[in-house]
Amino acid sequence: MFNVYRISANKKYMYVYNLYRIYEFKNNISWHIGV
Repeated sequence: MFNVYRISANKKYMYVYNLYRIYEFKNNISWHIGV
């Protein structure tokens, strides 16, 4: 049971991490363009 919880927590972490990466990536693009 603990293993299943760990996997779901890991997926949630990866989801948040990917959102942050995309957010940071968009910020970098707009910063380079100068918008």
